[in-house]
Amino acid sequence: MQTSSSPDTIQVEFFTYGYRISGVFDAQRRLLADVVYDPTTSYLIVNDAYLSPIGQPMTISASYTKAQIAKDKVSLILTMNLRDGLRSDRQYYRGSYKAEVVITLPFFEVTGQLFTSSPFKLESFLSIQAGAFINLSEATARSTFDPDVTYHGGAAIINTSHISCIGLKRNHYRGAK
Repeated sequence: MQTSSSPDTIQVEFFTYGYRISGVFDAQRRLLADVVYDPTTSYLIVNDAYLSPIGQPMTISASYTKAQIAKDKVSLILTMNLRDGLRSDRQYYRGSYKAEVVITLPFFEVTGQLFTSSPFKLESFLSIQAGAFINLSEATARSTFDPDVTYHGGAAIINTSHISCIGLKRNHYRGAK
């Protein structure tokens, strides 16, 4: 993943069923996470988009000057920097509780740090605490078909409707940074 080309644009990786879409998101008007979490929008626009199969990241199937992506079809979004993947209301406070989690999605096993404002309860997290999307920091996504294919990001935005399993890697603790 490349670094941001300017403060108003960010390089983003979107993972859908079988494909990775790499593109540039214009964050001049709204932050990426604010658009993703907004329930009144169903799509987002990226520029300079490249499409590749998840298992063959070096193969570019197609390229587009501009692409529209359906938010409900995206399983995972990765950004290089943590701030680029956080909503505006989470830029300065992510929560007091941190859990090391493993999440399974179509085509991926994702590990990272999940921050919550209240104590993390695995039994009720997806049904009560989580919304349509959740954030992880220091995320690594490993292909379930080829473990050598991995993607890393400072932040991950995960579509909770695509989660098949969430596991606690280590106990959560207070005083998260």
